[in-house]
Amino acid sequence: MRTTWPSVAIVAGLLGLLTYLLQESRSHDLSVRGRMQAEVQALALHDAELTRDVLLARAGLLPNYDAVAQTSQELSQNSDALRQETVTVSDPAAKALLDQRVAALATALQDKRDAVEDFKSANAVLRNSLLYLTHTPVRLSGQGEAEAAQAWSRLAPMLLRYLQLSEPSVGHELHAALNRLLPTAAGDTEVQTAVRHLRLVVTVLPQVDTAVHEIVDAPAGDATHSSQ
Repeated sequence: MRTTWPSVAIVAGLLGLLTYLLQESRSHDLSVRGRMQAEVQALALHDAELTRDVLLARAGLLPNYDAVAQTSQELSQNSDALRQETVTVSDPAAKALLDQRVAALATALQDKRDAVEDFKSANAVLRNSLLYLTHTPVRLSGQGEAEAAQAWSRLAPMLLRYLQLSEPSVGHELHAALNRLLPTAAGDTEVQTAVRHLRLVVTVLPQVDTAVHEIVDAPAGDATHSSQ
C-alpha cells in the first residue's frame, strides 16, 4: 500500500496538470477567437464605410478625400491585426485554415484599396475639368461665332446626359460635337481650353465609373464573411 499511494498521487497530479493545460489552451483559443471576431466586425464596418465614401465622392458630395484615406488606413490596420492574431492560434489545423482565409482577405482588401487610388486619381481630373466648365464662362468671338454658339448650345444637354448615364453612345456624340466645334474656335483660346476640358471629361468618366464598379463589386465582403 505504501508504494501504491505515491503512484496514485503521481497519476492524479499528472491528470490534474493535463486538465489545467487543456483548460488554459481552450481559454486562450476562445480569447483569440473573440479578438478576431471583433477585428472582422470592425473590418466589415470599415469596408462598408469605404464603399459609401467612394459613392459620395463620385456624386460630388465629399469636399475632399480625407475620409476615404482614413477608412482605407483603418482597413489596413484591421487586416494587420487579424494576421497577428492567427499567429497565436494553438490548433495547427485551425491556424492553417485561418492563415489561408486571412491571406485571401488581405489580397481582396489590397485590390479594393488599389481601385480606390485609381478612382481618386481619375475623379480628381474629372472634377477639375467640371469645375472649370462650371465656373469659367466661355465668350465666343470671331467669324464662326454663330456656328460655334449653335454647336456649344447642343453640348450642355449632351454633357448632362453623359454625366448622369455614362453611356458610350452619348460619349461618341460628344466627341463628334467637339470635332465640329473645334474648327470654329481657331484662335479662340477660351473655347479651345473649354474643348480640352470637355474631352477630358468624356475620356476620364468611364475610368472613374470602372473604378467605382470595381470597388462596389470587390470580393472583400465575401472574403470577410469567409474569415468570420
